[in-house]
Amino acid sequence: MIPKIEQSSFRDKDGFVFYKDEMVYRAIHHSYKENWTSLSTSAFFHDLIKEGKLPSYVEEAVSDFFSNSEVYKIIKVQQIPFISYPNEWSFEQLKKAALLTLNIQKKALENNFTLKDASAFNVQFIGSKPIFIDTLSFEKYDEGKPWNAYGQFCRHFLAPLLLSAYGFKNQLALFIDNIDGLPLDMVSQMLPTRSKLNLLAYTHIHLHARFENKHADDKEVKQSQLKISKARSLSILQHLEQGIKKLKLPGTSTNWTNYYDTFSYSKKGYGVKKAFVEKGLLQMNQGLCIDLGANTGEFSELAAKNYSYVVACDNDIEVVRTIQSKKNANVLALRVNLSNPSPAYGWNGEERISFIERSKKADMILALALIHHICIGNNVPLAKLATYFAGFTKRLIIEFVPKTDVQVKKLLVTKKDNFDDYTYENFANEFAKYFETLDKQSIPDSERVMFLLNRKMN
Repeated sequence: MIPKIEQSSFRDKDGFVFYKDEMVYRAIHHSYKENWTSLSTSAFFHDLIKEGKLPSYVEEAVSDFFSNSEVYKIIKVQQIPFISYPNEWSFEQLKKAALLTLNIQKKALENNFTLKDASAFNVQFIGSKPIFIDTLSFEKYDEGKPWNAYGQFCRHFLAPLLLSAYGFKNQLALFIDNIDGLPLDMVSQMLPTRSKLNLLAYTHIHLHARFENKHADDKEVKQSQLKISKARSLSILQHLEQGIKKLKLPGTSTNWTNYYDTFSYSKKGYGVKKAFVEKGLLQMNQGLCIDLGANTGEFSELAAKNYSYVVACDNDIEVVRTIQSKKNANVLALRVNLSNPSPAYGWNGEERISFIERSKKADMILALALIHHICIGNNVPLAKLATYFAGFTKRLIIEFVPKTDVQVKKLLVTKKDNFDDYTYENFANEFAKYFETLDKQSIPDSERVMFLLNRKMN
C-alpha cells in the first residue's frame, strides 16, 4: 500500500505526516537531523511524552517506506482518535490548548530548545485532555533570540480568548477565514476600550498590534535590536500563562443546558428510549461513536461505556462546555452546526478536512431528538437528510419526531407549515433507500419512533 501524505504537512520543511494501513507516521528529513538527535536524547522531551503532553512514538525502518536519501528517520506516532479544529472548541478547550503550548515552550526553553510554531492546530484533544502533536516543532535555542512563534501564539490563542472573555460570540469561527490566527490589529479594534486597562490585553494585543503596524513596511530588521535574554523570555511566558489562567467566562445557561428538566417525554417514555439506545449500542460494541445534537451528553456518556471513543457534538456552546467539563477520558465535546458544519479549508481547500469527511470513520451515529430541528428548523427535506446520513455513517440510531409533537409545534409557531413531506411514511421511504431497519420502537406517551438502521452495501 502506497503511503498517503497528510495534505497539511506541506508547510513543514523538516518532515511530513503520512498514513499507511490506518497507522500514522512522521517522516523526518535530513534537514532536521541535528535537532532530532539532540531532541530525542533529551530527558525533558521524554518526560513530556510520559506526561501525555506529546504523542508517544516508535522508530521504524526508513527503507520500509522511502529511500534513505529522501528521509532521515521514520517514526510511528500515537494516533489521535478524532481530529478537531479550534473553530469547533469551547473557550475552555482553547484555554487548555494555550496553557499546554506555553508549558511546553517553557520546558523547551529551560532545556535550550524552543518551539518554532505555536499554532492552535498543533494541539488536539483526547477526551478533555490536550496533546501537542507537532513533534518536529522543536528546534535548538539560540542565546538572545526572541521566541519567533510569539506573534503566532497571540493570534491563535490570546486574541480569541480575550474576545471571549470580553463577551464576543462565535469568534473561533474566524479561524476559517484566518488560518494563521486572528489579525491583532483587527482584534485590537474589536476589544472594548476598557481592555486597555488589562495588562495582558494591553501588552500582548494593543501594543503588539501597534508595533506590527508601525514596522509593517520596514525593509530591514536589525537583529541586534531584537536580542532578549532567556530569563526575560521566561518572564514573558510566565506573564502570558498567569494572565490566561485568570481569563474566564460568566456563567450562563440556555434552553439546552436545562433540556433534561424540561423535555416532553414521560418517565416511562424516556426509559424506553434509553433502553432502545443502549440495546442498539451494544449490537456494535466497538470503535467510534458520534452523537449529533448531544445536548448535555447523557447519551454520549452511555455510548462511552460501549465504544472506545465518543464525539459529542452540539451547536449550543454552553452544552458543549457542560459535556467538556465532565472530563471523560473518551468523550470529546465539539461545537458543530449540522446545518453548516466545518468545511474543508486552508490551502487549495485541502489543508483542513471537513467535519463530514472526518466523521466517515464513525462506526455509529446517534441522531436523537434532532431531525425536526434540521428539517423544520432549517428547511431541509427528509430526502436530503437521508442522503446526508448515508454519506458518512455505517450504523445509525435515529429518532423520528412527528409534527404533532410539542417540540415541533414550538418550531412552527413562527413558521408557515410548508413541510408536507415531513411525515413518518416519507421518513421511512427516504431512509429505506439507503438503510435497512434492524430494529424500531415507538416511545410510550408520544408519537415518536426510534430506529436502528444499518447502511446498505452498494
